[in-house]
Amino acid sequence: MSHDPAGADVTKFHSNEPTISAAPILDLFDGLVERGVLPGPDAEVAGIRRSDLENIEARFPVSLVQALWTLGEQSSMAQDLGLYIGSRINLQAMGMISNVVRFADTLGEVIVISARYAPVMSEVERIRMVPQVAGMKVIYEISPPEYRHRHAIERSMAAGVSWARHLTGKMIVPLETTFRHRVDDTSVYKAIFGETISFGQAEDAMLVAHEDLALPIASRNAYVKGVLESRLLDHSEKLIRARSLVTEVRRIIRDGLQHPALSSDFVARQLNMSRQTLHRKLKKEGSNYQSLLMAVRKERARYYLKHGVSKMVELSDLLGFSEPSAFFKAFRAWFGTTPGRFDP
Repeated sequence: MSHDPAGADVTKFHSNEPTISAAPILDLFDGLVERGVLPGPDAEVAGIRRSDLENIEARFPVSLVQALWTLGEQSSMAQDLGLYIGSRINLQAMGMISNVVRFADTLGEVIVISARYAPVMSEVERIRMVPQVAGMKVIYEISPPEYRHRHAIERSMAAGVSWARHLTGKMIVPLETTFRHRVDDTSVYKAIFGETISFGQAEDAMLVAHEDLALPIASRNAYVKGVLESRLLDHSEKLIRARSLVTEVRRIIRDGLQHPALSSDFVARQLNMSRQTLHRKLKKEGSNYQSLLMAVRKERARYYLKHGVSKMVELSDLLGFSEPSAFFKAFRAWFGTTPGRFDP
């Protein structure tokens, strides 16, 4: 990437790679400087300096975040890096969502707004809300999985707790916290999330109590929130329009590879258009559903083999093939060899 902050206008961003807002990158950059991973604010990573990140509406490829996390993981500070950065309140790196939730009415509304507009912050991060008897389970997801970093998840979840405390002025502790990854030392996690925490679970999630969801935000202001959310909505719609249809179809296919109903009809419904309209628009972009399906399957096959998935039946299932023999035939066509002999 060249040293050029022109990414500020999302309509001019022509990368097929998912993008992320400048604000969370700026926060990460500052955190790495504070921990001594980067030598100072004038440091350059992947052609980007801190000054390029100061326009919070600018967007950059997610690979820039990957490059920053990689630097962090190579440092002596790697172990609790995500937790450290997420626990800070960096008012100089507040994005559009942070500015809106400052004026929300309750913590519950903060979570709703954060979940609704999460793609504005990062196109690979999602926040889901699942009602529970005791409160609301808030699930953090990063997709596709190659963008999932343990430190990125830890940073997002620690930030959720820190901002909840900052906005309400209360020492909020989740009723329960779960992480997909495993760690040896849990003490630093318990200092942030409380004692009820477990690892090696199915989800990265926090359970927030009903009484905490009802807590008022100290700086709540319905008028200011409405004005700022209107601008956030416009930005969200602008971002959606800027994505190419091919990129959106690839994302839907990738997320739905194991869905039994995956088809061009399924994809069209996700995009609120007819199958005929989908085919016509893809043709205008020089593509078609079947070629995109095969491209995504090939990409995911390489990814799974690189990360240790080698059983034919498992690979076939993960890639959505009806039977292993169909997967084997497709794999030979893609790579000219068998999965057992493939070097990813």
